[in-house]
Amino acid sequence: KVVHDHDQKQDDDELGRHGEIITPMPATSRRWQRASWFAIALTVGGVLLFVRLGEWQLDRARDAQELLAAFDTAQRAALEDFSAVAAAPPPARFPHVRVSGHFVGQRGYLRDEQVRDGKVGVEVIDVFAVDGIAALLLVDRGWIEWTRAADAKPVLPPLPEGEVSLAGVYAPFPGSGMRVGGNAL
Repeated sequence: KVVHDHDQKQDDDELGRHGEIITPMPATSRRWQRASWFAIALTVGGVLLFVRLGEWQLDRARDAQELLAAFDTAQRAALEDFSAVAAAPPPARFPHVRVSGHFVGQRGYLRDEQVRDGKVGVEVIDVFAVDGIAALLLVDRGWIEWTRAADAKPVLPPLPEGEVSLAGVYAPFPGSGMRVGGNAL
């Protein structure tokens, strides 16, 4: 049903006498404005930044795979003379070496809060004096579960006494997360 406003002519005449101009109400649909050059440059810069960050993460993943492959290869490689390796460590691989010497008591370290199979523990690292070489080695003796109970220390396996022969992978020490208590190596 259409409703006619019979007084429309009278309303228009009154409006004309007062001299006011009425502008129509804008439509409810939004009109898009063209983006500023700054907004476009900021968007392009952000996209390029995130693409580069993605490439960086992929490079890190490749490096991690190469490191794991190098460790895997080193564990199956033939044993090498430690004195030759210690004099000039190869930068691109981790040699499999055999050393003889003795553990230095009371100089061990615990790498705290290491998680294995969902359990928290410590990595036991002890100092090893190699026969005929002044430098000391850090030997990773393994992981032990430890819950950090109040006033409790982890029960460490005893160090072998006397002359010991070890075979293992010669690698740089993972420095992150290590808290050293003052014993200079």
